[in-house]
Amino acid sequence: IGSTPQSTLVLDTDFSLNIPRSKYFPLSSKLSGELAYSQLNPNTIGSASIDDMEGIRQSYNLSMNPDSWQIAATPSAFPAHPDWLFYHLDEDDISLRDVNPRVPATEDEMRRVLHLNYRLPQDHPLDPGRKPEASIVQVISKTGADLSERDTIALWIKGDGKGAELRIDFGSISEDADGTGKLKTEDLNYNGMLDFGEDEGWDYIFGNQVFPIGERNSRIDSNDLNRDGYLDTSESVQIFDSLSEPLLYLNWEGWKLVYIPIATTQGDWTAVKEVRLTLSGRKISGRIEIMSIDAIGNRWEIVGDANILKINAVNNFDSDSYVEITGEKDFEKLYEGVGGLRSDRDQSLELVYSGLLPGTTAYAFTRYPTGMDFTTHKTFSFFLYGAEGGGADIGVWLGAGTEGSENYYFVKVPASDILPTWRRYSFKFPEDFEVVSGSPSPANIMEIRVAPVNSGSSAVSGKIWVNEIHMSNPDSREGTALRGDFSTSIPGIIDFGGSFEKQDRDFQTIVMPAKNQDTETISANARLTLIPFLPVTGSFARTSVITPPDRIVPSQRNPYLREEDAGEVITDTIDLGANFSMRFLPSLNAAYSRSVSESNLTGKTDITENYRGDLSYSFPLNLPLIPKNIRASLRKTDTIVEWEEYCKLDNPEGGYENRHEETLAYSGSADLALFNLLNFRPSFSRNEKYRTWDYYSGPLKGTEDREPWSISQDLALSAQMTLVDWLRPSGQASVKMMENYNFISTSTLSIPADTKNISRNFSASLNVGLPVRNIIGAFKPVDSLNINTSYTAEKGDLWQDVPSNYTVFDKINPNYSLEPSTDTEKTPDTLTSRSSIRHTINWSPFTYLGMNEGLLNLIGGVAVRANYDLTESRRDVKGTVLDTITKLWPEFEFNHGAVDKLPYTGDYLRNLRLRTNISFREESNYSNEEHIDLGIQKRYGANCRFLVLKHYDSMLEFTKNINTKDNIRDDSSTLEEILTLGGQIRMTIWDNWNFIFRYSQKTTEKTSTLSETPLTDLRQYKPGISFDSILDLPSTINLPFIKREIAMASRMKVTGAFDAEFSRSELDVDKTNYDRYSLSGKSELDLVSNIRMTLGLGGQYMRNKIIRENSYISFFISTDLLIIF
Repeated sequence: IGSTPQSTLVLDTDFSLNIPRSKYFPLSSKLSGELAYSQLNPNTIGSASIDDMEGIRQSYNLSMNPDSWQIAATPSAFPAHPDWLFYHLDEDDISLRDVNPRVPATEDEMRRVLHLNYRLPQDHPLDPGRKPEASIVQVISKTGADLSERDTIALWIKGDGKGAELRIDFGSISEDADGTGKLKTEDLNYNGMLDFGEDEGWDYIFGNQVFPIGERNSRIDSNDLNRDGYLDTSESVQIFDSLSEPLLYLNWEGWKLVYIPIATTQGDWTAVKEVRLTLSGRKISGRIEIMSIDAIGNRWEIVGDANILKINAVNNFDSDSYVEITGEKDFEKLYEGVGGLRSDRDQSLELVYSGLLPGTTAYAFTRYPTGMDFTTHKTFSFFLYGAEGGGADIGVWLGAGTEGSENYYFVKVPASDILPTWRRYSFKFPEDFEVVSGSPSPANIMEIRVAPVNSGSSAVSGKIWVNEIHMSNPDSREGTALRGDFSTSIPGIIDFGGSFEKQDRDFQTIVMPAKNQDTETISANARLTLIPFLPVTGSFARTSVITPPDRIVPSQRNPYLREEDAGEVITDTIDLGANFSMRFLPSLNAAYSRSVSESNLTGKTDITENYRGDLSYSFPLNLPLIPKNIRASLRKTDTIVEWEEYCKLDNPEGGYENRHEETLAYSGSADLALFNLLNFRPSFSRNEKYRTWDYYSGPLKGTEDREPWSISQDLALSAQMTLVDWLRPSGQASVKMMENYNFISTSTLSIPADTKNISRNFSASLNVGLPVRNIIGAFKPVDSLNINTSYTAEKGDLWQDVPSNYTVFDKINPNYSLEPSTDTEKTPDTLTSRSSIRHTINWSPFTYLGMNEGLLNLIGGVAVRANYDLTESRRDVKGTVLDTITKLWPEFEFNHGAVDKLPYTGDYLRNLRLRTNISFREESNYSNEEHIDLGIQKRYGANCRFLVLKHYDSMLEFTKNINTKDNIRDDSSTLEEILTLGGQIRMTIWDNWNFIFRYSQKTTEKTSTLSETPLTDLRQYKPGISFDSILDLPSTINLPFIKREIAMASRMKVTGAFDAEFSRSELDVDKTNYDRYSLSGKSELDLVSNIRMTLGLGGQYMRNKIIRENSYISFFISTDLLIIF
């Protein structure tokens, strides 16, 4: 459910009528309209599965690969001879039907079988009289796997009838396999890698004999099972032997499925690390075959007395008494829409109840990770089979909400209706259900409970199978929408019009889902042009939005609505505006808008009013110190929330206060000039926010105070001076201040705290450009030399918890410290300052020499850009001072002149373009004037582009970064060197097929004086190829049967790429040694001029060179359809 195919049908028609002015109708008018209809079928199949029970059996499977097992310590701690069992482990593939004849031929497959070839002597050689035993172990988790949800051990085993005894241990076993008390491993240098000469096995001691374990198998072998570097000799295991399950005494032959229940009191199953198999006996030999060992559980869980109710997963493969549901006609109909059943496997949830008394509570339940939306279907159904006994009703609870919430629907099937045959039970949802707890949401079902319910007077017992819980009867929805517009005008006097729109809750389009709201809007607008220099506009709109409460619940049909949206909300909006514009007079613009929204269900009214005024004026005369242009603006916004009185009575603790929030914003600027010497622009802006709450509870009950919320003010001045033609300095200065008032928040209220936080920021900058030619006159070597110098200074402070009545906006001097009156001396919480000076030089020093031919142009055409930057910053946080000095010098970039043809290369190499660069950056940090560290970054680079054989655009590049960091405090340093080499060549093969062949490699090395081993040692190699092409397609296509042609845009763009990455390192070997291959392609097809379809596909394969389990392969496919209306 939630992923069924759906269909959407949308029909739309529109019209437009233009009525020209005539003697019969004096007004030129336009009338248009649109009518639309939509139909949504949320499930074209007809049914949606909730739980088909196929995945309820949860198994933890052990590997039957002999390589996954190794010799182990025996339960008695007396070591076993490797030849008794371990050296003779084997495997084979077998048909599943040869093991389990109940498996249909369509489900048959080859399965791996582990062969335990054993040969046990009469007595243990190291302890005569002791029964010999041999053990092998498989590590399932180094840290411990949580198997606490498993309730049964299941194994398919083939006995040989020789009478050997099999013991299975789950838990943590001793790692001292040979009893020597020594940790043994092939990884002699403990580097985590199998180096040359190490794959010789570890020494297993039996008596006075030594046996190699794991030689020449290309992996690290050790008796350290959890690889923690310590020999763990303690044991904590859960034992399954012939005492708990007689079938583990293997005196029988053939294949059997053995189930061994896990007792609820049987040890700790939350951290199982290993599984051990032990065979014991006297003077016997043979072969035991095992196809599977599984710790199985159920996705469904039990709440209540486990002795009264038990659950199992029963199916036609493993259960002799199971009756298949596949022949039931109602069941077969469920899968007709998807082509029938795809598997002959049939599985159900079995409820086994014993001694169920009236009023006893025990149920099975399952929770789903996300809520299911049941509102898209009308019928809830499931299948039941009365397998044994009877007398209990079957109750079904549908839980809505998060885990632990008690919101449930309930329906019950009487015991008399439950028969020893498969039968479908259907109920209208939610009409046939009763709400037994809370307020469940039909769109957020997260839990299903199933339980036997004893409605009689005595204890009952029985067995019932449950299968195929599903929804059916899709809830198709139809919606309509309509629109009408009218406009007309009286030329030179007025333009006016109106519109009407209506859309019901179920209408949707192809791309937009239904809004679940009925909306209706009536609007009118007019523009009065009777006075040409003072046009006036106005509009009015009334919108009604009705949201049914049953549509509020979040669902796939409704992801946006909230509870406060329920009911009817009527919104009236008024907009007025006027513009005054007349030559030689100031231009004025004024606007007003008001919006009122009233909700009949929540008792809430939202009011928003906006006032706006703008003034601008350009003086017709150009006089000194008289502004050329002035600009001023004013903004005021009032946001009001009012609640009906009953809301306050129902919530006396608060939270429904009437609120009024005001925002005032005004600004102004002017452009002034002093002859041609000085141009400057002063500007000012201020923003004030206030709030007024009508408190009806708490300490401010009965008050209605207007409190400031925040105030900000900006002062700025920018100027440019022309002293001479070559000296035109410019600069700017600004002061920014902000006050944020503090409030004490409770669960329902926000109360003024009578304090505020103040931040100030002061900045000034000066920029001077020096064209050298204009200074010294015609001197060819410096004709192209330009020097630019800039200086910037900033200063700021932050003051917290300052009394709210303290005035700060007149403190515009950056050196003035605030002095608020407080009980204790007040100092700024944070002080910041920053100054920087930057010089930039652009110069082509050899242009005048005429060296513009051949190789000489590499020098003669060079353009140099040089930068020098020095920045000093300070940050003082409550007495902790951090100073940073950053210097960038030298930083050079050389763009060499192009060489059209290289000597001795003919047409092989042409159009050479070379760019080189070098930069040094130094950063020093000081804490309370103590030098703590010094970082230096050096960068060298070169980029060369050229043509090969006149057509192949090629590129080579080189970059080297050297980063050092000296920590003065601990007298340590780090050095990082990064070398990057790369290149590419672009060529056109065939017509319109462009290919780019590229290669890059990167080497990163990082060392520290605190470490003898490198911190980073990484090498990466990245070859790749990409292509693109634009294909011409037929401009028209013929549609069959109707014999019509459709015009096509006749264009398809195809792109693709293949990339590889090879990473190698001697550090973090499990993460940094891999080969990655990526292949992707995309095509864009213009079907017609306004429809484009995109199809993309690709994949990636990553092979981890060290840990094969970390390798992966992935695929993707994507498609887009773009329709432009």
